[in-house]
Amino acid sequence: MRRLLFLALVLAAGSAHASWYYQWSCSGSCAPHDLAIKGAYGPYASQSECEYAGSHSSAYQTWNEDSTSLFVAGCREYAPGEAPPERQIDVSPMRLIGFGGFFDGGPGWTALDPGRANAAGASTMGFDIELHGGNVWFGALYGFGLKLTEVHASYFRQETQPLVFWNVDVGILSTPPVFETGSLLVRPRLSGAFEVDGNTGCSICGDDFPVLGLTARASAGVEVFFGDDKVNGIALEVVLSFLSLGDVADPYAPSPVQLNPPTFLLRIGYVGRDPNWG
Repeated sequence: MRRLLFLALVLAAGSAHASWYYQWSCSGSCAPHDLAIKGAYGPYASQSECEYAGSHSSAYQTWNEDSTSLFVAGCREYAPGEAPPERQIDVSPMRLIGFGGFFDGGPGWTALDPGRANAAGASTMGFDIELHGGNVWFGALYGFGLKLTEVHASYFRQETQPLVFWNVDVGILSTPPVFETGSLLVRPRLSGAFEVDGNTGCSICGDDFPVLGLTARASAGVEVFFGDDKVNGIALEVVLSFLSLGDVADPYAPSPVQLNPPTFLLRIGYVGRDPNWG
């Protein structure tokens, strides 16, 4: 009985000791399309045992001598009950995990002249194409779109002018999964982006007509994926726009007209995702 008690105490004391883990990180050709891949081996009873095992590990043998990869490794001691993750990937924001194509519609752009007269345009219609990179919780957003509207303003000699706007977007997009069943996945769609907005001008527009500017937008909506793999789906969202092209109140270089984007646009479209990452 005493021997069994002594053995139990020895085992308990041994399990209370900290453990050593061989941790490694590799970037470059060993992690294509990602920032880095990481891993860990262990536990080991001592630092020397950890270092010996690490130098004979598959990760060390594969990438330590690879001149196109940056391999960093070392042993670290962990407290009882603690351990590093066996493997993880630091995803690059350039990794494509989703995309979408949308039709947009809403109120028209408005033209504000120096006399503060605001002329509302006809409705706005267009499309946007977006790419989603990084991860679903806090990923990168890249987009391009075209919009068509008509504006009736004093600057256009009281004529109605059709205007074609284009936009290039860079921002952030969050689409965390909130509900999933066997053939259905529902995710909120929240984004914010800066836009480089431009337009093609018009036949009676002068050289001082604002054709390029920086605006901003925010959007909120929902996307729903169907099927066994839940790769294809539809999205519906509201887009809010801010800032403008040109500034009639600029004290140094006022523009002859200020073009304000629609307060909101409604969009609906197709969305796709990479089930491995998105």
